[in-house]
Amino acid sequence: MMAHELTTPRHADSPYVRARAHHLAVAWRGNGWFDVASGTSPGVVYHVHAPLHQPDADLWQCDCLWAEYGGTGCSHVRAAARFAAAARRRVANRRSSRRRAAMRPLARQLALPRRAANYQPSTKPG
Repeated sequence: MMAHELTTPRHADSPYVRARAHHLAVAWRGNGWFDVASGTSPGVVYHVHAPLHQPDADLWQCDCLWAEYGGTGCSHVRAAARFAAAARRRVANRRSSRRRAAMRPLARQLALPRRAANYQPSTKPG
């Protein structure tokens, strides 16, 4: 390998890498750190750092060999990003379901009638 090839960032964007990321176990350690199991070496865990408020996974860092030699977007980073996105969706769903649940008693108290499908509001001044 030539010296300039080591300094040029390489992005792992193959279907193989994307598919492998779906099968890796991920654990949240806190403060932007994830533990991601290796897909090829049993018992090996890589550490992925996602700077807080940095949604772009291309800027996340991993300590695997691919990343050490200038690569980005390894399967470990992709797995951590997938894990983080799923966690954000769960939180958003939980919040919206809490809002809906909080509104149910209010709707029952008001006993608002349902409008007919062909309802047209009156345009005459009242």
